[in-house]
Amino acid sequence: MLDLLDRTGGRNTVRNLYRSHTIFPWEVEQAAELGWVEIETRNPKIGRPSVIVLKLSKTSTAKHPPWRFQIPPEISIRHWKFVFAYLIDYSACNARRAYLATYPNARSKAGASASAHRLLKHRDVKAAMAWVRACSDSDFPADEKLHHPASAAEVRKIFCRVHHWRFWQL
Repeated sequence: MLDLLDRTGGRNTVRNLYRSHTIFPWEVEQAAELGWVEIETRNPKIGRPSVIVLKLSKTSTAKHPPWRFQIPPEISIRHWKFVFAYLIDYSACNARRAYLATYPNARSKAGASASAHRLLKHRDVKAAMAWVRACSDSDFPADEKLHHPASAAEVRKIFCRVHHWRFWQL
């Protein structure tokens, strides 16, 4: 991102960085938090406001943002929704019903059933299911229940930190 800003004279729009170079807005915000760039919003008299990214001219001692592969992907909202729908009842027929409730555009019941059982093996769904079940356990610490993990890696870290037995299910 800093090289791209060098090539464009030290300024570029967030929209152009995303469309032309696939640099996501959250990456720009993260770089701004770490002190690598500055974000400025320009409101013209006519038209929509544009968000400009400015490269800081002075070198700072801020650390580099992590690489994309180092940031764990978040558990999808649909995966959470599937887990909550599935945990109402643990039958094989319910896996299909939970899948159809989450993904209503499925073409056939057999395909929905196969996709539901495939989804039950997904690491994010396993982690979300272990988290929901652990929150209902009486031996799980109450202060940890307040924190809602965003990724499967966070669920593993919390289970490892509190030495919970569900860690081995992941």
